[in-house]
Amino acid sequence: MDKKQLSILEAQDLLTKLFDEQIPVIAHFICAAHLADFRMRGFLNSITRELGVVISTERVPNKPTDVCLTFPLGGCEFFFADQREMHGLLHEERQRSAGRFGSCSLVIIAGTRDKLSLFFDL
Repeated sequence: MDKKQLSILEAQDLLTKLFDEQIPVIAHFICAAHLADFRMRGFLNSITRELGVVISTERVPNKPTDVCLTFPLGGCEFFFADQREMHGLLHEERQRSAGRFGSCSLVIIAGTRDKLSLFFDL
């Protein structure tokens, strides 16, 4: 999948849209040291300069069943791709992938090379 690099302002606009509209996401976190690799379904709970992006499993955060993932945004690179940019896949494969994960992705790569991928539909 080819990805377009986004500026910090473009990424902030996209994250704000995901937050404001409470668009469901699939978050996939990969630790650069290969100590952690996990996925979760959830919603953007907050976006702050101090914490970065916070994703929670519940639309209304802080329930006893809520699980949260926090990812700092300082010094990160941001990349966006949508279904049209999934080169090398047949049309049917693109449709199936979009149905499973979402038709868009935002990949955030920290200076430590940790990576957070958010999959969603706009």
